[in-house]
Amino acid sequence: MLHAVAAAATPTKWVVVAAEPVTDVDITAADALAELDEKLHQAGIELCFAEMKDPVKDHLKKYGLFAKLGTENFFPTIARLSTGIWRRTPSNGTIGTNEGRIDASPALAASRMRVNAAALKQAAAG
Repeated sequence: MLHAVAAAATPTKWVVVAAEPVTDVDITAADALAELDEKLHQAGIELCFAEMKDPVKDHLKKYGLFAKLGTENFFPTIARLSTGIWRRTPSNGTIGTNEGRIDASPALAASRMRVNAAALKQAAAG
């Protein structure tokens, strides 16, 4: 994932995990998440989660990772995550593009996240 972030065409500010399919987190996965979060923070990137099930969150709490990752970085849906990120971005309702800055809404931000997630998957696979 870090290689995909480094290879992104525009600077990455957020890495989003759509966690709905995740059903369990063991200690090895928790350690990997903690390491990823640390490396992303060093690069000025926030790690956020959407649609994570409560039992999975409970595992993160048990490992002391839920608070470390930041309770404000967990969202019940992709749409709420999009709105939350949009509100936390100090760009007054704009997002960066290669062509400059454009007006953005949470819905547009969500669609861009899906596109960027697909690009990250492709870059990670290639």
